[in-house]
Amino acid sequence: MPLFLRHRASQLSEIMDQSDCDPDKLFRTYGQFKYINQLTSQWRRVYCRILRPAMCKEKRHYQLLDIGCGGGDITFALLKWAEEDQLSLKITGIDTDPRALDFLAQIHDHKGIQFLGTSLNDLYEADEQFDFIISNHLVHHLSSTAFNEIMAKCEKMVRMQVIFNDIERSDIAWLGFRCFAPLLFYRSYTVIDGLRSIRRSYSKAEAEKSVRKNWMIKRYFPYRLLFIYEKGL
Repeated sequence: MPLFLRHRASQLSEIMDQSDCDPDKLFRTYGQFKYINQLTSQWRRVYCRILRPAMCKEKRHYQLLDIGCGGGDITFALLKWAEEDQLSLKITGIDTDPRALDFLAQIHDHKGIQFLGTSLNDLYEADEQFDFIISNHLVHHLSSTAFNEIMAKCEKMVRMQVIFNDIERSDIAWLGFRCFAPLLFYRSYTVIDGLRSIRRSYSKAEAEKSVRKNWMIKRYFPYRLLFIYEKGL
C-alpha cells in the first residue's frame, strides 16, 4: 500500500495528451516509449507466458487488437515475436489521437499491421471481433466507470483473451523513475508525464474493486498490474 502516493491522482492530465503540446517533444516521447516499455512493461514475458501458449494450441490465423497503440512499439514487437515463432498473427492498432498516426506514418514497414484512427466504440458498434485484445498504459487514463464500460465491450468483442497492462501506483516506482529517468530521457515529455502516470495509476486494492466479474489481476515486476479476461472462464 503506497504511503506517499496513498490516493490516486485521477484529476491529473498528461502534457502529451494536450492538443497544443510541442510536436517535436511529443514525437520524441513516442520514440522513447520503446525503451520505457522494454525496461518496465514486460510484454516479452506476457507474450511468452500468455499469448504464445494460447496461439500454439491451434495452428491458425489469429487477430489481435491493440487499444491506444501510441508509438506502435508494442504492436511491432508482438508481430516480430510471432513471426519468429512462425505464428500467423495480424494486428490492428487503434488510436484516437491523429498525432500518433502521423508518427506511425514515418515508419514505413507496416506489413501485418493495420493502424486506424478509430475508437474501441466504433469497432464495437461495427461488431468487430478479435482473438486477443490488449492495451498498454490505457487503464490509468480511465475512471472506474469508463474502465468498466471498456471491459464490458471487450468481453463481447474478444474470442480468447483480453490483457490490459498498466502501472501499479507505488512510492518506490515514483521515486525510482524520478531519480533515473531524467538521466536517460530528455527533450520530451517522458519524465514529467511518466511521473504523472504513476500518480494516476491504480493500486492493486483499488484495481480489485474496479474490475468486473471473471477478470483476474496479476502482479508483474517492476510495479505492473495485468488485467486479464479469458473467454469462457
